[in-house]
Parts: sequence; C-alpha cells; structure tokens
Amino acid sequence: MHELGYVYRDVKPENFVMGIGKNSNDVYLIDFGLCKRFRDSHTKLFVPYKESVSMVGTIRYSSLNSHLGIDQTRRDDLESCMYLLIYFIRGELPWQGLGVEHKYEKDHIIMDCKLKITAEELCKDLPIEIQYVFEYIKNLDYYEDPDYHYIQAELSYIVE
Repeated sequence: MHELGYVYRDVKPENFVMGIGKNSNDVYLIDFGLCKRFRDSHTKLFVPYKESVSMVGTIRYSSLNSHLGIDQTRRDDLESCMYLLIYFIRGELPWQGLGVEHKYEKDHIIMDCKLKITAEELCKDLPIEIQYVFEYIKNLDYYEDPDYHYIQAELSYIVE
C-alpha cells in the first residue's frame, strides 16, 4: 500500500484474512474503502500536512494523530498495526471495556488513554522489541520514510 502511495487508515482484525491451501501462510488486506493517497500520483510529492481533519478508521486501533485531527500517513498505519499486534498477543487493549455508552465520551476517553500511556506501560510483559518498534514509530515525522527493514527485523521472531 505504502509503496503505491496510499495510506490504509482502517487497520483492524476484520480487514485481514488468511490464504488457504498453498497460500495458507499469506495474509491479505481487504476493504480499501478508507484508503487515501499520501503522495500525489503525478508528482510523487507528499500531500501537504493538514490538521483539523475528521477522525477516520476504527477508534480502538487508530493512531493518536488520527484522534488529534492530524491527517494520516504511513506512521499512522504502522502505529495502528502495533495496536493490532498487541491486541492479538494480549487479547485486549488498555482502552477496551471502559463501560462507556456514549460514542463521543468513549472516543475522548480512548484518546486520553493513548495520550497518557507510555510505550513501556503499553508493552509491559511483552518482548522488548515490541516496545522498541512502537517507540520508533511514534517518533516518526509526518513526511519521514519508515524503516520497514528495521521494523521487520525487530519483530521477525515474534510473528514467526
């Protein structure tokens, strides 16, 4: 997605499916309805940085920047993937099961939790590499090219 100049913006378990038969080790991404270009298709330049944009995606896995109204880019997809990985390992995220009924209040509480939680707290009792990658992703700039090789190398033994 990112190599093609798109940001996915809706990382969640329901949007990943496994192959079957000889492709049973392959993971496929589905539902591209919220995808958006982060690079202009002709000039290959970044879409300009924007704030005060509407929240897009599934709140549980959305990046903090998305909550804050900052236009999403590759770092946000990666942050969402880290939340998904932690969810798969633990079975829950710290902001689940808050017992809040109203959507606006729930969204605000989840954003506040993501603002306050440290990488160390979020990744407690998990392999330290998850914390390192999470911290790396959280420190990426809007325009910065993520080091996918670093991320893959750090997480490779965890997901094998």
